[in-house]
Amino acid sequence: MDAAEERHSMAQRARLTDEEAALLRQREGLELSKVRVLRELEESVHERHRVQLKAALAYLDQQLAALG
Repeated sequence: MDAAEERHSMAQRARLTDEEAALLRQREGLELSKVRVLRELEESVHERHRVQLKAALAYLDQQLAALG
């Protein structure tokens, strides 16, 4: 993200209500967690760990879908 995009993003966030900002933070947190889980899933070799990661991924997808 370049500086102009970052300023635009910050300006947009400044216009959000507290509730909208909280939802945005929640979505960003879920998306970051999903990236981490996907990365771990790619690297995992143990089947039990892969099962846990797939369950975590399904949960994160469910939570993201609930946010809309």
